[in-house]
Amino acid sequence: MGHSRISPSSADRWMACAASVPWSADVPRSSNVASATGTLIHRIAEFGLRGEGDLSSWLNECERVDGFDITVGDKHLEIAQTYVDYINNRHKDVGGELHIEKRVAASEIHPECAGTADAILVSSDAVVICDLKTGRWGVDVADNAQLKIYALGALEMFGTEDHKTVETVIVQPTSWHRDGPVRSHVYDIGNLVDWGFDTLRPAALACFEPDPEPVAGNHCRFCPAKPHCPFHIGDKV
Repeated sequence: MGHSRISPSSADRWMACAASVPWSADVPRSSNVASATGTLIHRIAEFGLRGEGDLSSWLNECERVDGFDITVGDKHLEIAQTYVDYINNRHKDVGGELHIEKRVAASEIHPECAGTADAILVSSDAVVICDLKTGRWGVDVADNAQLKIYALGALEMFGTEDHKTVETVIVQPTSWHRDGPVRSHVYDIGNLVDWGFDTLRPAALACFEPDPEPVAGNHCRFCPAKPHCPFHIGDKV
């Protein structure tokens, strides 16, 4: 399955600027050493969660990720281990099933509103979406559009009438945050679904209009269309 044009990970951008979607369509996807390192840490964490071996077996291994050669160090393993320990402990508490690197789609909102959640815990009365962040800047969990979309997709796939709330969790050992390295937010499912149809769906549909209007803002920072956006042509890189 191809990369979604309105992926949850870029929701803050396309919900604010519908034009960023068609303007980015033909821009080659690029990476940098920071994002490649994040991908590697996710790979190590998945290895641990699936019980494929001890994380220490990765130490000093050189991995080629997105065009970069990265040697696994103690810090990478520490980040992955923090996440693995949290997920395993929550799984013991919540019970039920653990879904690792699970693709979910909020198809009732839009067929392209889909992405891969790092981990989803599902029991008879709980749905918990967990996301590992490895960036330097602290990411808020409350009202996080990416995680709310994952939550809608998880509920569409696993939700039952016994589920009244859904919890989203960010594990981010790499950055200071006032709420700590692990932070969570609980949503009433009815309110979340209302947000999905009243706010998310119109924003998603606008991305596929013939000539959406560009909107500048903080969301422009990592936009692939920035080099040829009229708001940013001439900006220094």
